[in-house]
Formats: sequence, C-alpha cells, structure tokens
Amino acid sequence: MSSNSAPGSPSSFDDESLFVDALNAGSDAAWTRLFNDNFHSLYVYAYYRVYDWNVAEEIASQVLEEALRGIKQFEYRGVPVRSWLFRIARNLTADHVQKTASRKETELVDVPGRDDFGDLHARAEIEWALAQLTDEQRMIVELLLVKGVSVENAAETADISEIKVRRVLARALDRLRFLLRGQRGAAA
Repeated sequence: MSSNSAPGSPSSFDDESLFVDALNAGSDAAWTRLFNDNFHSLYVYAYYRVYDWNVAEEIASQVLEEALRGIKQFEYRGVPVRSWLFRIARNLTADHVQKTASRKETELVDVPGRDDFGDLHARAEIEWALAQLTDEQRMIVELLLVKGVSVENAAETADISEIKVRRVLARALDRLRFLLRGQRGAAA
C-alpha cells in the first residue's frame, strides 16, 4: 500500500482518524466501507436481541442512518467508529425491546387449560436449556433446527465457516442433552 494515498481513498482508511475525516467529508468510498464492514454484524447483533429478522434489518438500517446524521458530532478519541455504531445499535434494540414489552403487557393472554401444563413445563425446560448455551450456539441451533436454514446460509449469517457451524451445533446439542437429562433427573 502506498503511504501517500489521497484522502478518502480506500487505502487511506487504515488510519481510523483519516477514516472519520473521510466520513465527515461525505466520502462515498468511506460510507460504502462503513456499510460493507458493519451492516451484517449490526444485523446479527440486533437479531439476537429482538428475534425478528425484519426488525433486525430495520434496526441495522436505522443505526447507519443515525450515524449519517450524527457523524459531524462524532469526535475521534481513539475509539473505533464501529464501537460507536454498536452503541447506537444497543440503544435502538433496547428501545425496541422496551416498547415491545410494554405492548405485550397490555395484550390479553390465553390462560392454559389443565392439559396444557405438561407442554408448558416441557417448553420451559427447553427454553431454560437454550438460555444456558452461548449466544453463538443458540443462534446456530435456532437457524438450523428452528428456522430450517441450510448450513451454508447459517454460516453466512453467523459469519463463520460451515465446518464451524457443524462443530458449534454438535457442541450445542451435546450441552442441551446434558442439561435436559439433568432437569429430568432433578424432577424425578
């Protein structure tokens, strides 16, 4: 790489402060790089907090819109722009979760019948066991087993290799078996 790159050219973005300057100047190359480097990660981050693909996409888009509106106020102090984006994402997802929770509190809830309590107990055990997995394991289990996504698409979504997807799934299933056996043993 040339050390005398023109400001705003992709090779000059190796220096974060120059990258911020290019964003402030409205460089198309800088904004394209910001989008390409961060949209997918923001999307996955949001999804694993809101569990809705459409809402996650909307939040990731809103993060970049807020960044575009707020870049003039952003001061580079040694912290990467990416950290700022994820702080925006955290705030937007928290807002969404709070709004959704307050809406759910006002909705009518079906009261389960006597026969439904066995199903509710089994579901609670499974949800508890899933909560014990790492975020990555939970994401892979949900993508492959709940949503029926292919290994290839799961790898792309999680931004990991297909081999790692298979390894993560195997470890997650082993952990779930162990946890669920322990729950059934404790109930006996």
